[in-house]
Amino acid sequence: MLKTSKIENLKHIYKSKLENTDWYIIRGQEGIAAPQSILDERAALRTECQSKEAEINALTTKSSIVDYQLPSFR
Repeated sequence: MLKTSKIENLKHIYKSKLENTDWYIIRGQEGIAAPQSILDERAALRTECQSKEAEINALTTKSSIVDYQLPSFR
């Protein structure tokens, strides 16, 4: 339960970060290609989120899960 909650928070953080560039993807439906730098940034964010999720899943004690610092994007 604790890991699940931490991972849900993690995914919410990355979802919020990805939402900043969603409009590029939506424009793609109108035939306007997103810049490669945006596509690369989004792919990197998804990869980073997956890595952090794996880190959380590898934690073995409650205290290590509680102490795990989620990223903070500003």
